[in-house]
Amino acid sequence: MTSQAYEQLKSIVASNPAHKQKLAGVTEIGDAAEALAGIAAANGISITAEQIKQQMAAGSEGRPDDALDDEALEAVSGGGSPYCMFTKGCYCFFTK
Repeated sequence: MTSQAYEQLKSIVASNPAHKQKLAGVTEIGDAAEALAGIAAANGISITAEQIKQQMAAGSEGRPDDALDDEALEAVSGGGSPYCMFTKGCYCFFTK
């Protein structure tokens, strides 16, 4: 039932710009869960802030972390071209 209530709450929030605006400035998951619990109660949905946090956590499983480790950061930071004696290591059209 919690999952169904959570989906119903998501639908209500998605369809109401005022709810979206209320949640836009929230940065902490606990604060977001409390705000969503208030919206749920105002709309007759029986779900607690703790249940909302659990549903949010369950929905984020399997997703990569936002932070990149040093190896991944190096791979995407433009350091992928081979060293070139003409351009001192920068992008090289000779090796492309």
